[in-house]
Parts: sequence; structure tokens; C-alpha cells
Amino acid sequence: MTGEAALPTPHLSGAGLGGDVPLAAANPRAPLEAPEGTIAPESPHYVQRLADGVAEDEQQHAGYTLTIQAGRQMGKSSLLGRVMQRAQQAGKQVAFIDFQSFGAAEMADPSALYYQFCYLIEDELGLPPELDKHWNAPLPPVQKATRFMERRILPACKPGGLLALDEADSLLDTAINQDFFGMLRSWHNLRAMRPAVWGPFALAQVISTEPHMLIDNLSQSPFNVGTNLRLEDFTSAEAARINTSHGSPLSAAEQATLHQLLDGHPYLTRKAYYLLSKRRYTLAELLKEADSETGPFGDHLRALLARLHTRPDLPAAMRQALRAGMADTAPRHRLIAGGLLKESGGRLVPRNQLYGAYLSRVL
Repeated sequence: MTGEAALPTPHLSGAGLGGDVPLAAANPRAPLEAPEGTIAPESPHYVQRLADGVAEDEQQHAGYTLTIQAGRQMGKSSLLGRVMQRAQQAGKQVAFIDFQSFGAAEMADPSALYYQFCYLIEDELGLPPELDKHWNAPLPPVQKATRFMERRILPACKPGGLLALDEADSLLDTAINQDFFGMLRSWHNLRAMRPAVWGPFALAQVISTEPHMLIDNLSQSPFNVGTNLRLEDFTSAEAARINTSHGSPLSAAEQATLHQLLDGHPYLTRKAYYLLSKRRYTLAELLKEADSETGPFGDHLRALLARLHTRPDLPAAMRQALRAGMADTAPRHRLIAGGLLKESGGRLVPRNQLYGAYLSRVL
């Protein structure tokens, strides 16, 4: 066991949670939203980051490819929702596919997976079903899917279409992942080869791991074309906007203390302000219980530990990083991609102080 990382000491001003001003009166037009799940595009609690501006700039083009990439609970699906809303406002037809909705049988059968993928696109667009007519061609599934897009889907999308793919990394453990992502890359390239049909085609996809963890051959990957949007943790200024949207439960000094603990982790920051604004915790109580599995972030920490144990080499690599600031190459990449570690001054350090305190204790 490594030594426990110290949590920040609260500096309570007495003007935050201890005040007598009702929260509803402090912010009457923005009802609080539970931090779990996707944030609606119109939510007053959505915090725009650099990636939002980049996505908006790219969507000025008729056709584009966006890959939204980050660890778990970073706001990827929420950003995808805003991309979809903007596309709809521009007149594009939008087909949203969530790969978590695919069953085990489809994931294990390439033909069934491609068929369901194409069926859902047609269904999302509200088109009369014609897939079977196109699917009877004596071609492999990748070519059938491309042919179906070119002959059925794209002509029906005026002035263009957006294919929005959530949880694309669900295909990681399937036998078709290289072929499927290679197909998406070919669709990106077809904009230049057949602009009359493919020029207005737009693709936006969400993945929660590094590209090299999804596909071995990067020459087939769609992740090194188009625009890659990497979501970062909230800056202190962005976290301050959450404080404001939640009725300003913390003073500036208290905000700094909370930011020191969480380092802007989007989900944890939103959850902390939600709990503080609901008066379920004072800041002192939240800091005291932060790294407890029965505390305010217990569910998140237990899930983090479970992910760490999905591969036998990761717990040992994490212990090595906590002790010495280094780890072997392969697990090091996975721990960084998984959002547990980051690099700082040439050393590996926990992503935030909360992770450092918790993992130091439980490993």
C-alpha cells in the first residue's frame, strides 16, 4: 500500500452553504438537474469548452467528420447532442445510432450487425423500409452497407445528412472492428471521390478510449481524418460557471478548494455542486467523505476500481505509478487513456487528488 494522498483542507468563509438565502431565490430560472446522464443541448447547466467552438466551426462546412474522444463521464454524449441539434437547425437529416443498444447476438455476427446498423439508419430517418431490396446483392456486408448508403440513404437526405454514432468503442471486442472503422474512413474519403453524392455527408462519433485501443491498423482508422475533439477537464473558470448556475453555493475560496480536489473532472464537479446546492452536504462534509466508497462519489470510485481490475496488469501498473511516477509502456497508455493517470513534469500522477487518495488507500 502506498501512502495516502491528502485531501484539501476546506477554508469555509461562512458565506457559502451556511447562508440563509434560499437557493431557488438565488437562481429561480435554472432548476437543478441531476448530474447523471446526458445534458440536454438547451440546458442552462451545460458548460461550453474549447471543443464546442471547434465543433461549431467545423459544422460550417457541408460535410465533416468529428470524433469526440475522452474518458468516461466527460460530457461526450452531451456534446454529440449539441452537434446533432446544430445539424438539424442547418436543415440536415440526422440519424442517431447508439451501439449500446445492440444485442450480443448482433455483436457476434458481422452480417447481423451491419444489417441492424443499416436498418436503424433508415428507421431513424423515417424512411419506408427498403433495406431488404438492397441487401440481397451478392456482396460482403461492408460493400452492402456502402452501397445502401449511396443508393438509398444519401439521396434521401437533402440538403445533407449527419450520421451520429454514440458508444462506438462498444465495437472494440467484436471481430469486425477494423473492417467497420475502415468503412467509416472510406465514407469520409468518398466526399472527395464522389462529391455529388457524398459531399454533404457528415459523420460524428463518440469514443471513450484512445484510437489505438480500438483498432490495430491506424491506416484503416477514421480517427486520424477529419477533426478529433478531445474533451478536457473543466478549468477553474468553467467550474465557476457551474457554481453560478447552481445558485452560487460556494465562495471563490471554497471553489478553489473544491477544484483542488477534483481538478475539474466534469461529472464529479457537477455532482459536487448539485449535492452542495441541494444541501445534502456542506463543503467540509463533502471533503471529509470524498474518497469513501459510501461517500458522495462512492459509485464513481467503485466503478473506477472495477475498470482497473478488468486487466491483470493494470493494478500493478497503477501501484507503480503511485509509488514511482512511472509504469510500463502498454499499461501506462491504457491508464492514461482510461482517465486514471496523467503526465505532469515527466512523471505519471493521478488524474486528480481524489483519485490519488482513493487508489493509494485501496491498492
